[in-house]
Amino acid sequence: MNSIRTPLLLVFAIVSLVGCATAIPVQPPPAAFKVSVETVAKGVGGAYSEPGTDTQLVWPLIRVIAGQGEFSSFWNLLHRNVTPVPALPAVDFSRNEVVAVVDMVRPTGGYSIEVKEVQEGMDGIWLTIIRRKPGEGCFTAQSLTQPYHLVAIRKSGKRCIPNYVDVTYSCP
Repeated sequence: MNSIRTPLLLVFAIVSLVGCATAIPVQPPPAAFKVSVETVAKGVGGAYSEPGTDTQLVWPLIRVIAGQGEFSSFWNLLHRNVTPVPALPAVDFSRNEVVAVVDMVRPTGGYSIEVKEVQEGMDGIWLTIIRRKPGEGCFTAQSLTQPYHLVAIRKSGKRCIPNYVDVTYSCP
C-alpha cells in the first residue's frame, strides 16, 4: 500500500508545481512598453457609487471611458456630493480615453490613490496603482473620503490590468 502512495504523492507534487509555473503574472510582460499618462483629475472627495444604487464601493473601481457623454455622466456621479459640480475637465476623446481609478470609501482622511505607471502589452494595459494609507499615530480628518485618480491615455480599446501597491506612511 505504501509503495503505491509514494509515487502517487510525487505525481501530485509535480502537477502542483507545473500549475504554479503557469499562473498569471502580476507584472507586465517583457514586451510591454511604457505609455504616456496625463492626469485629468485627482482628489479624495469622490462620492461614486454604481448608477441606480447608493451602495458605496467595497473595492477599487477601474473604468475606461471612451466618450464625452460617458465621461460627463461619470463625472457627475463622482461629484454627486458637491454643489455645484466642478467643471468637467477637457479631454480629446478622438485620440484619448480616460482611465478612472476610484478607491473604496475610506473611514478617515490621509488616504490617496495614484496611477503611477501605465504599460501596454499585447494582452492589455497594465496599471501600477499606488494606494497610500496613514500609519499608526497619524492625525487625519475624521470624515469619509474616497480617493480617485483619472488619467488620459492614448486610445487602445484594451482591458486594464491593475497591479496594486499598498504603502503605509508613518507620521512623526
